[in-house]
Amino acid sequence: MGIKDISINYDNLKVEILNYDLKSRLCDESNQCTLGMEKKLEVKVSYQDGGYQSSDTSYDIRLDFLFGRIYSISYYDIDATNLPHEIMEGEEINITIPNHIDYFLNVFMNNKRLSNESDYQYKNDILILPNVNGDIRLYFKMPICQRATILHTEECKGNYCSGMGYKVDGSMGTKTITYGSLGTAGNLISGDAFDCDVNGDGNYDAETERFYYVTDMENNSNIAVLIYYNNVSGGMPNNEKYYPYDSSKENWHGPRTAMEQLPTTSQWSNVSLFNTERKLINEYGTTSTKDGHTFPEVLSYSKYAARLLTIAEVRKLVNFYIPTWKNGELDNQLYLVENTNFSKKDNSKFDGYWLETPRNTMSNYSWIIFATTRRVHSVEVQRTDTFVGVRPVIEVYKSDIDY
Repeated sequence: MGIKDISINYDNLKVEILNYDLKSRLCDESNQCTLGMEKKLEVKVSYQDGGYQSSDTSYDIRLDFLFGRIYSISYYDIDATNLPHEIMEGEEINITIPNHIDYFLNVFMNNKRLSNESDYQYKNDILILPNVNGDIRLYFKMPICQRATILHTEECKGNYCSGMGYKVDGSMGTKTITYGSLGTAGNLISGDAFDCDVNGDGNYDAETERFYYVTDMENNSNIAVLIYYNNVSGGMPNNEKYYPYDSSKENWHGPRTAMEQLPTTSQWSNVSLFNTERKLINEYGTTSTKDGHTFPEVLSYSKYAARLLTIAEVRKLVNFYIPTWKNGELDNQLYLVENTNFSKKDNSKFDGYWLETPRNTMSNYSWIIFATTRRVHSVEVQRTDTFVGVRPVIEVYKSDIDY
């Protein structure tokens, strides 16, 4: 807090504070600015010019203090030398910020991105933002993903998770399942949890924008592959709706039906795939089924900001060949099974979700993450009675990740 204004109850008198600058943070003599601190003010009362009257020199003085909240101004990728870092509520920001040729200036107040012209003006390197009523963040470039500070948890309510020991007297010693890890600064490890501003609103929503680092993109170690915490329907998190891989009962067209549920480029406008035209391959890395059906030359994700995970990417997470056809091959990657029937959570119906990869030996089968048994499995592409959903994967330059 700070003092915005001080007034006196006589027009011919004026008042000023000698040991405090109006509209600045209130701090005590030791420069502590916390709640409960005490500030002694030195106040000077004097006559206005021409306000002295010899016949009236006795006054019953009352001073009125108008307090206001102090908001912070934070700068990212901006030289903040000689720029203010605090401002009183209701005041106007009027500062010079040299234009960055590669990026637009992003202005946030109260964690909401403001619109140029309607909310503020930025012309000729001058930023004018009137009537400040919240903390301000200014960016020329923002990270797309930042490390999570809190991990998602679920309570074990069924046989699959309790079989792993998620019970009070079990090997895990608790009924709480924790997904992913907070990781180590400067390192990326499979399962590290991130909050990613996929919709570009400037918020990193730990509930609905949670992703987990899976691996690096093949042939480009500068790009990270991250998987969403939940299945989706129409691009939105959904724990009830499941879809076929391809309702045609044929796997050689790719996941035509499933991919229609992925977030579109307008829904997740802040991320994009680096190759929207992908090469569809089976588990052996070839481009056809065993009985001679050839995959399309291009699997197009042009409408979408995300894609499906591949069996090749899952194989990079373990040091043995997948599928083993044995339960538990992904027990060390439980972040892949959040919001599924693994925990028997009341609001989830999913046994797993589709991988992009069609099966070579059976032209009506495709691969899935079979979450309840923590392994890779395959099912008929048109099946919905196995409760298989669609889980998005995004691709992000590591330079756009705050890790």
